[in-house]
Amino acid sequence: MKLFLLFVWAGLFFSSTVYSMPAPDSCDFYSLKAHALSCASTNYLVRFGDHYCREFEKAEPFFTPGGRNVLNCIRPCLIQALNRPDLTCSNLQAVAFASHVKCYSGCGFCDLPVSDKMMIGAVVWREFFNPEFRLVMDNVSEKCIANPQTDEWQPQK
Repeated sequence: MKLFLLFVWAGLFFSSTVYSMPAPDSCDFYSLKAHALSCASTNYLVRFGDHYCREFEKAEPFFTPGGRNVLNCIRPCLIQALNRPDLTCSNLQAVAFASHVKCYSGCGFCDLPVSDKMMIGAVVWREFFNPEFRLVMDNVSEKCIANPQTDEWQPQK
């Protein structure tokens, strides 16, 4: 009986501390989700998601107030897109890249001044050599050109 109670207590303790998800806009989501999925430390969640989430947090003071609002919309949108039951270590990069177009266009990226768009470019410039990233950038640009007045993204309740 004592052994059973120990296992129950340990299960409750670890499930509430190790795998609890952070606030919906916290960069900690990426590393915790990678851990919960048992993904390698070199996977998209850590290498790209967590890394750039933190880089944008550091760069936030250099954006205009409108740019900061857009960033504070994009972050929870991207995180929410990855918070789904069918996410795996092998499909998460495709899911994440697919969500970027919706999140960027739906959060007002298209209406940002050139200075904010250049700041975004300065943060992610290393990714310009990644063909998958360039495809996402092209898709966001096409969305802005085709439909600059996009529907606003709203967090799920």
